[in-house]
Amino acid sequence: MASLIPDTKPFHPKRWPFYYGYWIAVCMIVGTMFSAPGQTIGVSVFTDFLIDNLGVNRLSISTAYMIGTIISSFLVGYAGILLDRVGIRPVAAFASLGLGVVLVYMSHVDHVAGWFADLMGPGWYPAMSMITVTGGFVLMRFFGQGVLTLASRTMLMEWFIERRGRINGVAGVFISLMFSGAPLVFEELIQAHTWRGAWQVLGVVIGIGVTVFILLFFRDKPEHCGLEPDGFNVKKPGGESKKAERNYTLGEARKTYVFWIYNLGLSMFSLVMTAIMFHIVSIFQVEGLLRQEAISIFLPASVLAMVLHLVVGTLSDFTSLKYYLFLILGGLILSLVGVIMLDGPWGKYMIIAGNGIASGMFGTLSTVTWPRFFGREHLGAIGGLNMQFLVFFSALGPFLFGLSQDYFGTYTGAIGVCLGVLILLMLASTRPDRLPE
Repeated sequence: MASLIPDTKPFHPKRWPFYYGYWIAVCMIVGTMFSAPGQTIGVSVFTDFLIDNLGVNRLSISTAYMIGTIISSFLVGYAGILLDRVGIRPVAAFASLGLGVVLVYMSHVDHVAGWFADLMGPGWYPAMSMITVTGGFVLMRFFGQGVLTLASRTMLMEWFIERRGRINGVAGVFISLMFSGAPLVFEELIQAHTWRGAWQVLGVVIGIGVTVFILLFFRDKPEHCGLEPDGFNVKKPGGESKKAERNYTLGEARKTYVFWIYNLGLSMFSLVMTAIMFHIVSIFQVEGLLRQEAISIFLPASVLAMVLHLVVGTLSDFTSLKYYLFLILGGLILSLVGVIMLDGPWGKYMIIAGNGIASGMFGTLSTVTWPRFFGREHLGAIGGLNMQFLVFFSALGPFLFGLSQDYFGTYTGAIGVCLGVLILLMLASTRPDRLPE
């Protein structure tokens, strides 16, 4: 289906000095990078300011964040369907504008809560605080982690087939570097403009600047521009045209074994990694280790993930994805076992290695899997369903680990459940008769 905004406007990509798909890769990096304020890595920098100004405790703000994330997960699937129906560019632009507006709203969320409390009565302030901040989290997670990220990833997958993994691997390295530096940038903005000013600056930059960038440069499909995926007609060595891909509908895809095994594997990554990162300081402190030791795992794990993302992205164009599914599950198991063995000499290094391996696999599997197995025609809807699970599981992870710690004084209960699920998925991923190459 053609995009709501013609892909030949305001300029024709055919006139670009090189294949426009390479510029699309840059656009994907920009779109994903500016989703950071709606990601956990961006929200966490502002959490303490929300606690202080709303007058709530950490459990309340965590609960609001979890509820907001879960609600947003149910909305993301519809956004994926919209990507297919009206096009990537208008949906991405709407998400960028929406994220900008909600960031400005969040900079005054305590004032909004106070205004509603004045209307309802002074005793309503605690309830209004929870309602207003939860609503803000719903929109931040929906527009940022959900729609803007999904639209950017989907767009890149539309423009490449044979070089899909390689281009995604290179883009993933830049995104990882930028995400690693995002908290430092946000902290500098806070120091320069206060927490309110930082969110307002980000809101204006994203709501206006990024939205204009998207409207100018994002494009839906190369075929709409008279171009071919990869920039050329791919031929087999004998001169025979490349076999046309089969395009599954969302209903057909979700009836397949392959969709669910990959979807659940990626969802468990979202659950486990979010849980470990959210509670990492507490996990180390339970074993009598310092906060600095907990924070020190991020850099080496990120470096390993970036290297693997680039290597795996390149290799994925020539190899079966089932090997990388096995590795992402193995990496998660290694991380969880490392948490259990943190009191020993190898626990910390197992967490670093497991996180790095799993993160390196995720960057490729979360994007390349769906167009390879199910085609590009309904890529938005299929990727949107996967994103719905990713967002939902990311909300469950910190809650389940926190529940285990509160009730049992240890994270072992939640870790045991996760290990059981991961081992079952790993066994399922070894079924060569059920997983295509």
